[in-house]
Amino acid sequence: MEIIRAGRPEEGRKIRDFADFCFRKEKPEDKFEVLVPGLYQKPEESAEQHLLLEVDGEIKGLLARIVTEWKVGGRTLKMGHIGSVCVAPEYREHGGMRKLMTQAMEDFKAEGCALAVLSGQRQRYEHYGFVPTGIRTEFWFNRKNVKGVQADGYSLRPYGPEDLETVRRLFERADIHMERSEETFQNHLTAWCAKPLVLCDEKGVCGYCTVLPGEGVASVSELRLREPKMICPFIHLLLSRGYSDLKIAIMPDAPEYALAAALCETYETGPNHNIRVFRFAPLAEALLEQKCRRISLPHGGMEIAIAGFGRLEMKIDWEGAEARMAEDAVARRSEDASAMRKKGSQGAGAMVLSYEQVVHVLFSPLSPEREQLIGRESLAASWLPLPLYIEENDCY
Repeated sequence: MEIIRAGRPEEGRKIRDFADFCFRKEKPEDKFEVLVPGLYQKPEESAEQHLLLEVDGEIKGLLARIVTEWKVGGRTLKMGHIGSVCVAPEYREHGGMRKLMTQAMEDFKAEGCALAVLSGQRQRYEHYGFVPTGIRTEFWFNRKNVKGVQADGYSLRPYGPEDLETVRRLFERADIHMERSEETFQNHLTAWCAKPLVLCDEKGVCGYCTVLPGEGVASVSELRLREPKMICPFIHLLLSRGYSDLKIAIMPDAPEYALAAALCETYETGPNHNIRVFRFAPLAEALLEQKCRRISLPHGGMEIAIAGFGRLEMKIDWEGAEARMAEDAVARRSEDASAMRKKGSQGAGAMVLSYEQVVHVLFSPLSPEREQLIGRESLAASWLPLPLYIEENDCY
């Protein structure tokens, strides 16, 4: 008999071993206990966060299904995370992953999640609504970019447990960040074998970063600084540790973003992660308000009809940003996810787009539909895309 159920605490090690086996993780440094310590160092504590596909009493598949709180300005949204998706080799092609993913999506909806995130090949997960979206910009630096930069008075050293309180405060200063408990914070810093470093000046710790492993290139997946100008000595000191090049992923609304753009050798902008949106209105409202807080956006209103969902209405006035979903007969009835309709149901100028198109219009750096939307909704040029960014250290 085949069933899907939550894991039990006493199955923690069995769950971890099954994931290691399916992903062929044989070297100690490649195992999930090292890669995702927050989940698998104490597997009995996270077993219930896994969905298991059980056949006649044996585990044949599983995935990690985690719900966290995401802070966007003064708002809190629930976010779902998917990780460790695997099925036993002998049970593949039986629809096991589909059943696990379908159940996980239903669980996230029931929890009230606004969105969910996962990493992995898009073709495996787009059937479940996951779209490569968000904005991820990686800035590249070399020694010539910081020639003449003075780092006197600054030092860069490995993170230690005594730095936890200061580093956590720096992390939470960011307007957009995931909620991390004090108990698990250090595990996030070392996720995916990252090495945390702290920047110090005469006052003590003034910044930190996490560096992912790589040959010759320092890849910074998370960066926080007390002041944006500290990025110059930080880059100088990190390149002085023997790296030929440095790349830093910086969230779109971070204070260091503009200075990094002016200083870097080059940059690459692309999608952030595979993301599934469950509730467009609260997500759009939180991110639109955050963008409005950072830069002055023109006041007004805009509508986008989403096939199968309804009509997303957004506005900005002196009181801030607001978004809501309204019923739209045409959008609700529309099942054609590939065609864009050019007329709203009530003649209000709203465009009817597929779910995937709207995700790109709202959150992606590139969107052909956004160019067309700008011709009908001039505010789209300044309002969009919204600053959707999830740090690598928060993914499972």
